[in-house]
Parts: sequence; structure tokens; C-alpha cells
Amino acid sequence: RFGLILSFFAMIGLLFFIDHNLWLSVIVIYAISAFLSKYYTAAPIQFGYRGFGEVLVWLSFGPIAIALAGLSQNMMIQGIFYAVMPATGLSTLTILWVGQMVDLPDDRVAGKLGLVARIGTKRAYYGYFIIQLLLICNILYLAFFVFTAGWPLLIALVPFVLLSRIWSILKEHHAHSERLTQITKLNSSVYILFSFLFVLGMWLTLL
Repeated sequence: RFGLILSFFAMIGLLFFIDHNLWLSVIVIYAISAFLSKYYTAAPIQFGYRGFGEVLVWLSFGPIAIALAGLSQNMMIQGIFYAVMPATGLSTLTILWVGQMVDLPDDRVAGKLGLVARIGTKRAYYGYFIIQLLLICNILYLAFFVFTAGWPLLIALVPFVLLSRIWSILKEHHAHSERLTQITKLNSSVYILFSFLFVLGMWLTLL
């Protein structure tokens, strides 16, 4: 509740620094974000318990986050924004996905049935790498088709050398959540390094 109140006043403060034509867009994005953040787990909706959590995490940390970032800089949503939107959501989704595989027994007891619980761990470990593959494809698309000189973005792909290690552990222990805790560190390392290098690559590209 404190976070929602704080974010509300931050949104109000932002309105003083952006064009009046963008106010409605920012207010709508804030309202959607507040609603999704509260009812991800809160009753009576509980999106995360009903198999919608993964989609909403991608939406919140991808399109919504990028749109708000652009609007806060006094820019209307442009074509390049749409090309960047998937990446941040997909990278964040990998954290949720692995977390669900590790917490699966407790989640089932609590009735929290995300996509991992619904499709089973064998399909889930394939799903993890589909998400990562989509993320890699997004970076390649940005580097070679969106930006004229986007090669600096390729440095964001460096952390993915760890995927072979994660894959081997998932393949062997996907049904044994107690043995997957080591993956959380590896996956978090990929996420943190990717986030840093993606920002750096974008900065170098735009520079």
C-alpha cells in the first residue's frame, strides 16, 4: 500500500515535467500498473494464481515500462519503442519462471498455479529456453535491423554463455525443485549482466 501511494505521488510529480498532451497516457499507464501490481496476488483476482502471471510480468516489465520511460522523457511512443519493448519483459520473465520451478511444491500447496505448475516441469524447462531464445532474437533484431549501427548491442549476448550450464541442470533435475536452487544464482547472474550490458549497448548505439 505504501508503494502504491508513493508511486501515485511520483506520477503526480512527473506530470509537472512533461507535456500536457502526455498526461492522459501517463495516468492510464499508472492506473494499469497499480492494478496489476496489487492484484497479481491479491484477492479476489489473483492473476498469478490463475496462470496469467507470466503474461502480466512480461507486459509490466516490457511494454508498459518502456512506454512509461519514453513518456517521462517527453517523447511520444515511436516505432523504435515497439522494437525494444519485448526485451526487458522477457529477461524479467526468466526470473519468475525459474522461481516457479524452484517453489513449485509450495506453490501447489498454496494454490498458486502459474504456467510452470500447469504445463509441468518437463515442458517448463523447454519453455525457459524458448523465452531466452526470444530474448536473443530480439537483441539480434535490434542490432541488425532496427539501428543503423547497432553492433554494440551484441555485448548484451555475452551472459548467455551460461545457458549451457543452466540447461544441463534443468534437464537433469527439472522434477526435483530442491536441486534447482543453484540455478537461481546462475539465472540471476545472466539477468543482472544482461541488464547492465543491454543498457550499455543501447547507450553506445545511440552515442
